Amino acid sequence: MKASSSIFTIVNPVAAGGKAQADWRQIIVKLFEEIGIECEEIFTERPGHAFQLTIEAVKRGFKTIIAVGGDGTANEVVNGLLHQEEIDPLEITLGVIPVGRGNDWGRSLGLPEDYRKIVERIKEGRTVYQDVGVVIYNGSGEKRYFMNAAGIGFSAEVAHRANRARHRPRGTLTYLLNLLITLVKYRSKDVEIYVDGEQAFKGLFFTALVGVGKYSGGGMKLLPEAVLDDGLLDVCIVKDVPMFKVLRNIPRIYDGSFVNDPDVILARGREIRISSVELLHLEVDGESLAPGNFTFSILPGKLRIIA
Repeated sequence: MKASSSIFTIVNPVAAGGKAQADWRQIIVKLFEEIGIECEEIFTERPGHAFQLTIEAVKRGFKTIIAVGGDGTANEVVNGLLHQEEIDPLEITLGVIPVGRGNDWGRSLGLPEDYRKIVERIKEGRTVYQDVGVVIYNGSGEKRYFMNAAGIGFSAEVAHRANRARHRPRGTLTYLLNLLITLVKYRSKDVEIYVDGEQAFKGLFFTALVGVGKYSGGGMKLLPEAVLDDGLLDVCIVKDVPMFKVLRNIPRIYDGSFVNDPDVILARGREIRISSVELLHLEVDGESLAPGNFTFSILPGKLRIIA
């Protein structure tokens, strides 16, 4: 069956504790109608559904796909687009209306918070090309794409805790609560990290972030020097630090100034390898994945985004 309208909209109704569904029905749909945008909407019904819906939308001939939800919803759409084999992914224009817990990709893209302004940008159709990160599990070869950032260690365990409690309200305060609970129980891991074949770190580390965008964890500026289209992955490694130092530096994490601390290592490259005897937790764009050892790489200019 061919596309009956020019835009395919995938809405995650449970994003932000149901706010996505309410805002879509009460605000966003009306804005589409006012501005004269015709779209076909479909609601996700389970984890992984947005991935499948994206592949089906491409097969049906849609050239513009909009994700309405959080970073996890957008990540599924990106993975569906890059896993499908019908056409070159760059033939599809991808848009996002952020209505989720973190909305870090929207921050990295510089999207406005006002729905009307985002819908107007969708109608204008101005696009940018951005890079995509890809992580491969060493050994199994399992692959996952990410459009913003991937966390290993502490940040991944915070995401794991948050994603186990999807029925709870989301937002910065909820993330900070999960951060504090995890902080009490967390123990640093012994790792080796290589950037473009050269050892960047070896020993106990607290956490690490590999990313394309600047933000993670609901507005934390963990990769302040990251650029979405420079063909490189940015890496932030936090060495083994005591709990009090993490708590003391939370404000500096949000403004990005924490990277000047001597316990923080910044690096940039095209391939990042992270390994440990103890398998490491991983999160990509806020979604928890199975633990393992990982190789990260960059796909330059792989997405065409409305921004």
